[in-house]
Amino acid sequence: MHHNRFSIKLKIIEVLYSIFVFSGLLKSVFGFYDIFLPLDFTILSFLCLITSVFFNLNDVKLILNTKNGSSILFIFLFTCIVILSLVYSPSPSYKIEKTLQFQTNFIILILPLFIINFDYKIFIKCSILINVLLVLWYFNIDLNSSKLIRNTFQFNVYAQFYLPIATLTGINFLYLYFSKSIFKLKTLLTLFLFGSLFLLRARGPLIFTLLILLLNFLLNFSLKNIKLKFKKLYLLYIPLIGFIFLIFHKKITYLMSNSLYRLSLLFDGLSSNKTMGASVEHRMSNISDSINLIFDNGLNFLFGYGFGSYGILTLGKDVRSYPHNVLLEVWVELGFVGVVVFLLFIGNIFILSKKSFSFSFFVMLFIFLNMMKSSSISDMRIYFAFMSMMIITIKK
Repeated sequence: MHHNRFSIKLKIIEVLYSIFVFSGLLKSVFGFYDIFLPLDFTILSFLCLITSVFFNLNDVKLILNTKNGSSILFIFLFTCIVILSLVYSPSPSYKIEKTLQFQTNFIILILPLFIINFDYKIFIKCSILINVLLVLWYFNIDLNSSKLIRNTFQFNVYAQFYLPIATLTGINFLYLYFSKSIFKLKTLLTLFLFGSLFLLRARGPLIFTLLILLLNFLLNFSLKNIKLKFKKLYLLYIPLIGFIFLIFHKKITYLMSNSLYRLSLLFDGLSSNKTMGASVEHRMSNISDSINLIFDNGLNFLFGYGFGSYGILTLGKDVRSYPHNVLLEVWVELGFVGVVVFLLFIGNIFILSKKSFSFSFFVMLFIFLNMMKSSSISDMRIYFAFMSMMIITIKK
């Protein structure tokens, strides 16, 4: 009886933890339908999580060792640098907002390490469930986009939503592909997520996923294994895939054409003098601006301009802005000192992940590649959650 109560308590904590991790994505969906709660959904989910932990303090305990202690130490040092930089940051108000947003990453990383027997599989299941629902929701919106008015809040939410969904899809796909089965429908879910990557229009997550699969193939080249995987992942599901395509071929073709168009912009730009699209051009401009700021003078090179300063430095406004590359963002705002500590943290996770090479290393590699393309240091709750799961997995 005690064991059952203990299990139920843990499941509640883990589900609430999952809701907190994905609160940003869920909040955007609510906003799409003009659903606004009296209290911010991220804050509300955090309060529910902390309340649940408080009422289960007997099951909360931090066990410091070389496996999780070094990760906590590096992220703690990085957080201290963030706070110290607020003293000289030119941002009057956004620096506080960004700091609070970053602290959610810190909480998400360390909280599961406090919970005895935190079951990472429950988090993974919640992640995949939310992922599938978000993909289906997005496809439905995309297929009915003609009903949207482009100057509405709803359209702006929809237009930006493909990238975080695709990033989450890539993480969950790689986890399912490389890990031992935790689902009866693992193969079907793996195929669904992989197919979704081709339809979501996000070039980075798709290309990074394919590169990781290629890397795994080169590291584990075996004709025998290829044949076994081919039979398992494809032959048994070819009739089902064909049936689905037959029914939804017009919709699938429409989604695929949008994705292929965006990919064609990228490859056209690489092979000629054509533009790669506004998204890539904007990122290239941010990289140039960041490098100029970093090497402007020795003091800023070492200590940066202060947390939350990128908007003022590049736009002249105290607003949310970042170079879509976490290392450059950290270097501009926290200097070389901040970059070194952050790389120690990331490098430590990589080292730990290699002890579970079959899934953690490749997931971490995918996360790192996306950090270099699209992320901001303040919006990495999902990344930090999976890093925490890696530490738990290795510890066990």
